[in-house]
Amino acid sequence: EASFRRIWEGKHRIFNPVNPPCQPARSWQELNLKLAPLCLTELGASRDSLEAFRGAPFSVIYHGKRPEVFLEGIGSLPAQEMAWSPDLEGIGTPNVLFVLNPPSMKPAEQVGLPASFIKSLRALATERQVVLYLFGNPYLLRQLPPALFQTVVCAFQPLRSFQRAAALHFRGNIRAEGELSLDLDHG
Repeated sequence: EASFRRIWEGKHRIFNPVNPPCQPARSWQELNLKLAPLCLTELGASRDSLEAFRGAPFSVIYHGKRPEVFLEGIGSLPAQEMAWSPDLEGIGTPNVLFVLNPPSMKPAEQVGLPASFIKSLRALATERQVVLYLFGNPYLLRQLPPALFQTVVCAFQPLRSFQRAAALHFRGNIRAEGELSLDLDHG
């Protein structure tokens, strides 16, 4: 009986705590609004070159779901906006803002992107001045080295708050203060 009572009281303490679990001070949306600007990581050219890029006519090409919040947030209309297609004929500007939202967050299988896409994007980056905003897993940068691009900005997530922060960065309103926590040279 004493043994049963000890077990019963232990279960009662565990499953009926005196202090109920506390609610978080912020919702996940509020937390993401604070985290998104701190996560932005810029690789490549200086702030001045991004400013010069913004001042010249540029086309926007996006892959994956259309980044509504980012495109609305960059403010000025680009010379041209188009979804990715394999042929990419008719890009009217030498400067391209490429917004990449890979289909998968898992680094296996190049985050769900076919090898033909990787090859085409690399070719585009050698032909034109490309600024890449990556809303996905930064391990993809092992296949798309930042040196190919004028600038690479890792925003990590395609969520609205991360898109908003990336748009503010593109407009020059906030700095990218994050650091990439992986070595791109060694797989």
